[in-house]
Amino acid sequence: MVGSSSRSVFEFLGQNEAIKEFLDSEEAFLNREVITADFLWDYVLAVFQDDVANYGPVTERYNSYRLQVAAQGEAYLAIFKSILLLNAFNNVSGENNNGLITPSKDNIMALYAGTKYEGVVDTVLQWFNNQAIIQRAPGDLYSVQFTALPANEIEEKKTLMRNVEYNTMSKVLYFTDAAAGIFEKKFMQKIIRPYAYKFYSDVQNDSSLRSQIKNGRRDVDSCTLFFALLMARNNQELAKLRSFAESCANDEEDAGLKNIAFVVFDEVMTDGRYEQFIEYQANYACANSHGFADQQKVHRDHAEGMVKDWMEAILRNNAIIYINGKEKLSIAVRHLSSEVNVNVAPMIYPYGPDACEMLRQKAPSTFWKRQNSKEIVRIFLHATSKQELQNITAQMRPVQYLIQDCLDDNMQWKDDVPEGHPFKMVFDKINNTIKYANKSVPFNLDEKLSDLTKAPYGLYGCFAAMAMVAFAFRGWEGKIFDMQGKPRDKNALIDDIVYLFKVWDDRKSNSKLTFKFQTPEEGKLCKAFTSLFKLNNKENAYNDVSSLKDARYAITVEFLGKKETPLWAIKYAPESVFDKLPIDVEIDDEIKALTDNIVEICTEREVRNPALVNETLALIEDRRIDMKNILNVEEAFTEGMKEFLMQIDTIDVQEDEIGDVMEYVKQNLQSTVGYWTEEEVVQKAKDWRLKQRMVPPPPPPVDPDVMEEKREKALKRIEEIDSLNEAVDLLKRLCDEGDEWLLDMINAI
Repeated sequence: MVGSSSRSVFEFLGQNEAIKEFLDSEEAFLNREVITADFLWDYVLAVFQDDVANYGPVTERYNSYRLQVAAQGEAYLAIFKSILLLNAFNNVSGENNNGLITPSKDNIMALYAGTKYEGVVDTVLQWFNNQAIIQRAPGDLYSVQFTALPANEIEEKKTLMRNVEYNTMSKVLYFTDAAAGIFEKKFMQKIIRPYAYKFYSDVQNDSSLRSQIKNGRRDVDSCTLFFALLMARNNQELAKLRSFAESCANDEEDAGLKNIAFVVFDEVMTDGRYEQFIEYQANYACANSHGFADQQKVHRDHAEGMVKDWMEAILRNNAIIYINGKEKLSIAVRHLSSEVNVNVAPMIYPYGPDACEMLRQKAPSTFWKRQNSKEIVRIFLHATSKQELQNITAQMRPVQYLIQDCLDDNMQWKDDVPEGHPFKMVFDKINNTIKYANKSVPFNLDEKLSDLTKAPYGLYGCFAAMAMVAFAFRGWEGKIFDMQGKPRDKNALIDDIVYLFKVWDDRKSNSKLTFKFQTPEEGKLCKAFTSLFKLNNKENAYNDVSSLKDARYAITVEFLGKKETPLWAIKYAPESVFDKLPIDVEIDDEIKALTDNIVEICTEREVRNPALVNETLALIEDRRIDMKNILNVEEAFTEGMKEFLMQIDTIDVQEDEIGDVMEYVKQNLQSTVGYWTEEEVVQKAKDWRLKQRMVPPPPPPVDPDVMEEKREKALKRIEEIDSLNEAVDLLKRLCDEGDEWLLDMINAI
């Protein structure tokens, strides 16, 4: 083992003065003492000291602490030597010793089983650990693998880490992801609702800790359970954290602390384990600065192992949960998942689907995962009986337990729906929000219903939540309109609800969910317009009229576009155009008022005048027959427009000029004819007349003989030009003094 044939077992026993002395000792015989491992250490020490490459770390540790250990007594020195002996053998054997010679607590105890030191081994090991002579590593190992690092540098690192880098337990827990990994896999593995958490600890300032926790809550979705995990270094910190958590949970003034689960764990790290963690981290930092990669990894692994050991110990202990000033929950940490599902989540989200006990018990975990299901929305918007729910996929089928106590076989409300049932509470919230919304302005569905993502509802994209929202929208099909005025039918609502959950999940509002209402009066007016103007005639290019906005567009673009005349023209129609009607029709003040009202409703950007709508409905009710007849007379538009143009003051339009005026107006008014106003047409007609008056009179007729004489004279003058310069000079004078037609001629040559 130690690489020397002269160091045989027989020599150890037969030619070892220490062994001879022991065997010759009557006292040792009477006390029934046995040869222990420390004798073997003394026997091979010289070999170890000569082989620095293999045994340098253990001999250095021995030389550095031998006197300090010996001062504690012979038991301390014997056990010290034995631990170093195990380390020496273990370091050169690698991983092929099956654990027989690793420096574990079990092996150390075994070395002294039945000896006079058996009863003090635990005490000695604790002293070694506390004094940092040989510290206990995770797995109860007392390992010595490396040469000691500079002591003064280690102490400097430890001071820095105690005061800054790891001055709180939360920093200890966050130095790797080990604590988070254990918490998620072993503490929370069965939680059905989305959750988030952060580790917190005493920071000597309650206000600062409160602020940290509130910021943590703000960083996650409002539908997500948030756990403030409070971890203590010692019992003093533990008492302080319990008091802090209770104070926060009971604080009714600070809204930022509401709906947070404060979890205080009983298992503390202890000052001793904290100091050992600091020792490992200091050695890690020091080894890193010196480029000792192997030491660096071992020390970091040991530090991480301590955190893992602490988390495992926490899992075996108890905790207290504080929520919203309600009765605190004392729990066994190993049951944390079930406590959260059964008690914590329903406390914070009593109207969420997971608060329904029967559904919670029956549905598998896959039922609760985040997923936007268009199918479940379609079913709950269209279904007329519970029987239809039997045809959905097995994964969705547990949703029947959500409605079991609420709906009868025909998907109608039962008379004895349990008070506060989540399905009914979400239904009432949505319907009351829509019912009592301001019908005169557009609304964004996300903004109106965003409270559903918060306590006490906490809805997120899953089968149950989407079914709840879908059922609540039954009855609203055709009553909500998009911004183009089209009503949202069931198929459109399916897309809207699915997109609503996407917006909630993305935490970004979107204008696609902006809609508006149509009042009952607007609905009546839409029907009245459709009847008056025959807007749903199949021959019309635009005949899908289902809202007042549709009707307004169909009148101004389709109906009046064909007439090529604005509606208000009928106010000026002469009575003679109605002579062929079977009834007497007169353009009286009521007809004129009705016409003006229709024009105003059709041309304004949004209908926001309920009084105007009601007045128009009343006029249509009184003059429906007259108005229908007027609108059926083509000449009411053409002759009315003619009369309007001919009665404009100051421009004196004649009947034979009407065509020219109308052509000018069409060319110079860019908007659709249905949007022309009387004022605009008057102005353009005046512009037309002004342009007519500005055109110069035609020139007087020219005598052909005179023209011929002038042409001959000009040609003679050209013949007299005897140089290019003279010709250029002549052309320049013509350019300076000639009229436009002459310039055009020169440019065209």
